[in-house]
Amino acid sequence: IIGLITIFCQGMIYAVLRTMRQWNTPLVPANFYAMGLAIGATWLAAIQQITTGQPDPALIGIAAALLVATGVLKGIYYFWISRPGGPTIRTATGFNRFSVRILDQGHTFGTFLTEEFGHRLPPAKAKSVKILMYLIAIILPLALLAIALWGQVAALAVLAALLVLTGFGVERWLFFIEAQHVVNLYHGRQQC
Repeated sequence: IIGLITIFCQGMIYAVLRTMRQWNTPLVPANFYAMGLAIGATWLAAIQQITTGQPDPALIGIAAALLVATGVLKGIYYFWISRPGGPTIRTATGFNRFSVRILDQGHTFGTFLTEEFGHRLPPAKAKSVKILMYLIAIILPLALLAIALWGQVAALAVLAALLVLTGFGVERWLFFIEAQHVVNLYHGRQQC
């Protein structure tokens, strides 16, 4: 119960930040839950198979279902953040009827917020990283869990758990890189 509360709180730390459209959504804590449960279930299935020498079809099935659910939730999240929208320089300044451009960016070099939340990832590269994350965190582990179940090879279950952890590490990197703080509007961007 404490673990579930912790995952929820961690997801809400990001979801309540109204200054970042990509995080300010109920999809963030839902994704945190899905990823946390998928990681835990995959490791539980791997550890159970190592300790008993036999795969547990129920645990592997739960892990597989959670991995699929995580993949679906991440797909919904990626679709949601790819939609145009969010604050613009016009809405940030309140001049919605006029064309607005920044004459002075306020800083001669980056600040903490521009360094941490001012990254631009080209859409083609973001798509490639998302495909890589799906491959490492979901597709390969599902295949390895199936082989571990039928072939009774515990090493494959452990490899699946390691891949899930690595793939979701890539997802965390992407989660932070794609976040755009509204402060970027005052540094020359037209939309966040």
